[in-house]
Amino acid sequence: MTISHKPVDSSLHPAWRDAAVHLISGVKWNNLLPVSAAEKSIAGVTNSTGYAIRQLAPDSGVYYNEANSWEPNWQWAFWGPNYPRIFSIKQKYDPENLLWCRHCVGSESFVQHKNGSLCPVF
Repeated sequence: MTISHKPVDSSLHPAWRDAAVHLISGVKWNNLLPVSAAEKSIAGVTNSTGYAIRQLAPDSGVYYNEANSWEPNWQWAFWGPNYPRIFSIKQKYDPENLLWCRHCVGSESFVQHKNGSLCPVF
C-alpha cells in the first residue's frame, strides 16, 4: 500500500492511497481436470467471495498484477475514477490500438474469442 498525505496524480486507484487492509482471495484446482472445472472454480470465487468484498467495500480497488481476469466492472476496480483520463491518454498515444491485453486500458474496444483472435467492437 502506498499511503500518501499529499494528493498524487497517477493511474493508481485512489483506494490504494488510504487502504487499511490488503486482502487477497484465491482458488486452486487440479490441473488434471478439464479446463471447465477451473473456469467453474474461478467463477465461484468471482461471484461469491469477490461479490461479498465488492458489497462490503464498493469503493475499494484491485491490484492489477494480482487481479482476477474475470473481474466485473474492471475499469473501476483497477483504476477507479482515473480510468477516463488514462483511456484518453491511451487513445492519444495508441490510436490504432496496437497494444492490447485483457482488461488493459482500452481493451473493451475488442472482443477476444476462445481461439485468441481479436475482433473490434463497433
